[in-house]
Amino acid sequence: MQGQAETPCGPRKLLALGGQSYRFKQRNWHVRTQGFWLNHLYSQIRSHSSCGNDCAPPFADPEDVPCTDVLVRPWRLRRRYHKRRISSATLASSLVLLALLTICGCGKRASLEKAYAEARLQFQQGFADQPLQLAETSYKESTPYPDLNWKFRVLTAEARARKGLFAQALELLQPDPPADAPAEVFVRRRLAQASSLCQLGNYKQAEERLAQAAALAKKHGDERAAVNYARGRCEMARHDWRKAEGYLRSAAESDTASDPYLKAYALASLGGSIAKELRYEEAIDWYSQCLPVAHSLRAPPLEQLALGNLGFLYAELRDFPNARKNSEEAEKIASKWKILRDPQKWALDN
Repeated sequence: MQGQAETPCGPRKLLALGGQSYRFKQRNWHVRTQGFWLNHLYSQIRSHSSCGNDCAPPFADPEDVPCTDVLVRPWRLRRRYHKRRISSATLASSLVLLALLTICGCGKRASLEKAYAEARLQFQQGFADQPLQLAETSYKESTPYPDLNWKFRVLTAEARARKGLFAQALELLQPDPPADAPAEVFVRRRLAQASSLCQLGNYKQAEERLAQAAALAKKHGDERAAVNYARGRCEMARHDWRKAEGYLRSAAESDTASDPYLKAYALASLGGSIAKELRYEEAIDWYSQCLPVAHSLRAPPLEQLALGNLGFLYAELRDFPNARKNSEEAEKIASKWKILRDPQKWALDN
């Protein structure tokens, strides 16, 4: 259907075809409305321009619009949109990666903290190989966390000393910990150093380390008891049984100490120190006090140590039924947990 529209500026021809698009060989403009394709001939637009009949054209004259603006502007808009999409995607990816790294980091630290608690418990229970292996592995893996790394360092040194590797323990503890290391690190490091030095016969240096540990432990009951225990063990290494007894009694009977493992070890060492002076009945009493504590703490190595020494002491007193009973129980625990120990030397190694 073809119609003619009148305008205030004069007649204009407009071709409207319902649902169709009529193509002209000349340039054309396509504007789609609902149900119609309106084809405005470029020649008609030019004929009705402001230069033709003094009427404002329905569309801007293409010659009045810079070609670069017509052609480049859509490309620039697409490019800007594309860059924004890339930037948004990059930012989102970075945030996701950061979140994943944070989660992984937190998970790694939690895993190391769990490993430390496990290795520390095994060491307190009296084991040697298991805590040493776990502590050494975690010590290498905890480098990104200096506080945990130093806790593993000290624990590794303590476990090495229990295995008789005193020089290696001292070497590991040679550097000073950072100022912001956990407070327990400073005291336990000095005590571990003193213990290894005593076993190596360097008593003067050991005393210096013990004095430093005592100065650090003034405000903590458990740490003061730990210093007394370390002093007692050092005196045992020097075969000064009387001095050892005094320090070990202070550790075992301390009212301020709350560490049950420390008390159990102090009781066992006290029994061993007194046994060296051939005071067997008293030694039996101290080992008998240690035994239920070790059993309640599920510390098989310490429990079998107390049982083995009780068997030895009863045998010295010619109480063979009790000697056999305690010795057999000690052997069962040692066999079950694969604890290597010479039954003939139980009383000589506490």
